[in-house]
Amino acid sequence: VTRTANAYKERTGRDPRQTIVAGDNDDIMRRIDEYVAAGASKFILRPIGTDDEDMLAQTQRLIDETLPAVAGLNKAA
Repeated sequence: VTRTANAYKERTGRDPRQTIVAGDNDDIMRRIDEYVAAGASKFILRPIGTDDEDMLAQTQRLIDETLPAVAGLNKAA
């Protein structure tokens, strides 16, 4: 995460804490809720990993945990 955050900051000049979320599904959903409250309606969720196995595991967690929670936001609206 640190390596990715540093590369992002170097590439964009922006604070990675404003865009990169590292944590569990609750952390991700809190950030999504912040963006929704600000009017955002589309998101790109991308795993950060060191190898294929890590990327696949994180992608599976996004599918299993985060996507159903995001789908629930549409039903609540």
